[in-house]
Amino acid sequence: MRQRTKRCRRALPGAPHRAFERANEGWIHRDRSLIEARAKAEEASKAERREVVARALGGWLALAEAAGPAFMECGGQILHGKAKRWRGEPELFARLAAQPATWFESERVNLLAGIGQASRAGPAELAWDLAVSSAWFFQMVAYQDWREAHELADAAARAAGDTRGRAALLVALAWVVFDRTPPAELAKLFAQARELFERIGDDPGTVEALLGEGEAWRLTSRLEQALACLERAQAVAVRTGAAAQEAAAVFGVAMLDREQGRADRALERLEGILPVWRDLGRRRWEALTVRVMALALVDQGELSAAEARLEQALALARELRDRQVRLMLLVDLGELRYQQGQLGAARTVLDQALRSARELGLTYERARILQTVAELHAAEGELGEALRSLTEAVRLFRLVG
Repeated sequence: MRQRTKRCRRALPGAPHRAFERANEGWIHRDRSLIEARAKAEEASKAERREVVARALGGWLALAEAAGPAFMECGGQILHGKAKRWRGEPELFARLAAQPATWFESERVNLLAGIGQASRAGPAELAWDLAVSSAWFFQMVAYQDWREAHELADAAARAAGDTRGRAALLVALAWVVFDRTPPAELAKLFAQARELFERIGDDPGTVEALLGEGEAWRLTSRLEQALACLERAQAVAVRTGAAAQEAAAVFGVAMLDREQGRADRALERLEGILPVWRDLGRRRWEALTVRVMALALVDQGELSAAEARLEQALALARELRDRQVRLMLLVDLGELRYQQGQLGAARTVLDQALRSARELGLTYERARILQTVAELHAAEGELGEALRSLTEAVRLFRLVG
């Protein structure tokens, strides 16, 4: 990765200006004025070269900003700065909205190099905005790469005295490491971000931090504290007219309803926000909302309806190429098949989930899946296999504390 990144950095003034094509998607992105600027770069002054690079990075930022929301699974909105964007042809952005994962995959190394370039050369706001805009995608496919980019952007924000940038990076960091960090530690990260946002009177940032804090407290079973955060987040979102943030807060309250045995109330809330996600084009959030609706239906014993909802959410996750949401749904579907008495089908689905969790490096999820696999082995009379799976599950649970 380092060698490829270095090559990319050396080519940085050219990479954003090149013809950008992906034949199978029919994407083409050219800007002749930038290509001409690159050709003259060697003759230009240092300030002019910096402007060329800033414009190139601004192009990546505009594209990452357009693609990023498709991958959000928590929070209401991605927090952006005011760094200058360069916006190309509208047709490209329309195609990008339809297949954001394809663009991110093709530009992943360039984005990392761009964050590094902006962190060193400035402005700091461009560096942290690029990092925050791409965080959800990297959380899905290249967690460690993003951590390195985050550290560079955070150092740049600190050096520039950019409080909002530091807070936005904290929120992004907490979500990226969410599946790998104890909930109490996550609550601290979100609280730090909230305090920074409150210090500068930033309502959207405060809401995002409260949403994360509420989810972290839910996972520690401190439900009253979680509800207080979510209700406060919803109130601010309503006051500021932030539809996505309001819907995210309602989603969090629905999760609390379900955990407290109020599946009917949870379903009512979730049905209410599903059109919001569709209207906003937030397809990952749509998949997650449908997933929780399925789980609430399981709580009510409506297994066939729950299966249909899980299949609906799985189709969305596959379309998005979202491996993490797909993993969650495979686990849910495997456990549902087990409840339905379809032991062979449950094993097949959970084997897929186990492979996916291993590929993603998610230790807790592997342990949880192995626990269910052990129950399946025991139900089929395979006690030796059950013991092996359970022993490995216990080992993995101990690893994550």
